[in-house]
Amino acid sequence: MMHSRIGVKSFYVFVLWCAACSESPTDNSDAGARDELPADVQVQLDHLPADMQTLLLDQVGDWFEAEDTNGDSVITRDEQSLESVMYNTQTGERYEGEAVVQYMMDTFDTNRDGKLEYPEMVSTLVRELLEQQEAEQ
Repeated sequence: MMHSRIGVKSFYVFVLWCAACSESPTDNSDAGARDELPADVQVQLDHLPADMQTLLLDQVGDWFEAEDTNGDSVITRDEQSLESVMYNTQTGERYEGEAVVQYMMDTFDTNRDGKLEYPEMVSTLVRELLEQQEAEQ
């Protein structure tokens, strides 16, 4: 399993990667995306700085929308772009193609149903960022 702690630096790199992979422009409106999240995730999200919340909801939401090619609100392995390249800023490892897909599934498919869901992705990022903030204090 390639999963490692995401960390704040890696979070920003991941958000930039989402922005680069997304073909749709960010509209800076996170109201709809936030409403899609379970109440407990919304409460967790409130503990992050406002700029981080905006980045997370806008960029991850845009990436999710671009990758959800059939519009069913989940992303399967087959929908993920194999042209993606991702760098793990903590280990220096480079993932390409299927390795990116595997990384995404290992990291964000928390219920292990073989599908990525927007709330799963946001919840995972928020949880890890809050854990890192707590560890740094």
